Amino acid sequence: MSTSSAADKYPPELCRDIVASRAWLSRVAKGTEVLPGVEGVCWLWSGSVDRRTNYGSYRELPVHRVALVASLGRPIGPDKVAGHRCHDIAVELGRCRPGACIHRRCVNPAHVAEMTTSGNSMILVGRGAVQESARDLYGGWTIC
Repeated sequence: MSTSSAADKYPPELCRDIVASRAWLSRVAKGTEVLPGVEGVCWLWSGSVDRRTNYGSYRELPVHRVALVASLGRPIGPDKVAGHRCHDIAVELGRCRPGACIHRRCVNPAHVAEMTTSGNSMILVGRGAVQESARDLYGGWTIC
């Protein structure tokens, strides 16, 4: 019996092909919110959205993970997740609350970062209640 890993589910070649496809491009719209510390505006997924998580979905794959793998050119590390820098910064600025929001549909590779599960969870605890800030998690306001 074999088990499937996240790397098998998101091979870089498949993710690059998906992101370059006309079907993908027709479902991405540029937002208007400009946030300090991230390049450009959010690219919002206008395709299907998982109602439980509020994350964009394409062929049953979370679109932010597909965008990150395509950008990295390699699978996301086994102990890592795809975190939304745009959401973390918006929470810190008081523009967004932790949890389900518009930023979960962002597929801009400059806004999605590889990070630890615990780091991603800590930033979502809430503004002022977290020891680590997004600035600490990402090693400064740099673009990945």
